[in-house]
Amino acid sequence: MSLLHIICASAALLLGPCLFAVRKGTPRHVLIGRAYAISMLGMNVSAFFIYRLFKGFGPFHVLAIVSLLTLLAGYVAFWRRRTSRNWLEHHYRAMNWSYVGLVAAGVSEAIVRIDVLRTTLDGWIGFGIAVFAASLATCLIGGWLIARFEEPTIRRYRESQLDRGHASEDVINRNADRAD
Repeated sequence: MSLLHIICASAALLLGPCLFAVRKGTPRHVLIGRAYAISMLGMNVSAFFIYRLFKGFGPFHVLAIVSLLTLLAGYVAFWRRRTSRNWLEHHYRAMNWSYVGLVAAGVSEAIVRIDVLRTTLDGWIGFGIAVFAASLATCLIGGWLIARFEEPTIRRYRESQLDRGHASEDVINRNADRAD
């Protein structure tokens, strides 16, 4: 199960930047997004079968549940796009936070595997501090990036919808006003 976990996590880590780079709302965005979601789902489900560290249900299993919830929140927002005023903002935040959580987990995993730190961070307390500090730093940076790019990303998406004739300018403006 660990191999599946690593493969799915690696795929999601690679697909995330592709989603950031691709034009939003396009068939390519949808395809990459589905692949990302499947990878995240595989990674999180496989996490529930990994018990080596705590010999039972542990804090990383709780974080897998949180990760699944952010992924679900992103999809629910998308599915409710026709009835929800702020679906795009909710989708943007949830999917971005799902990626930040993935990166935080990867950074934490890397930090605790550095030999110098492993010998310095003796025992579970050191392990916990290293994981917490790495996750906190990643989440602070990720949160800043999410906030920084939210408005321009959403504006570009709405403008592209208008350019492609998927919505009238009145609908785009009304949705933008609701977001305020």
